[in-house]
Amino acid sequence: MQEKLFINVSKSGETDSLLKMSNSAKKNGIKIISFTGDSENSLSKLADISLKIVDMDAMDDRNKSASSFYPNVLMLFEFLIGEYLERIKEDSIKN
Repeated sequence: MQEKLFINVSKSGETDSLLKMSNSAKKNGIKIISFTGDSENSLSKLADISLKIVDMDAMDDRNKSASSFYPNVLMLFEFLIGEYLERIKEDSIKN
């Protein structure tokens, strides 16, 4: 059986469309990872894994100012993918 994963990114963790999709994913047994700017929010509570990303301008709920939130999400994605690929490489060498 193939595993399924829903990854969502929301600065507030309260984005309506992501909450609807996350609820649907949860009902269908799909694992959820959330990347949010705060650990206490609706998406984090739904997620199987919730990662809080530093947000220098948490009060900017309309994303009008420059922020490090989205670049930090991208850097964490790169790090996690790099770690995953390294683990796959090590496992293939062992086998």
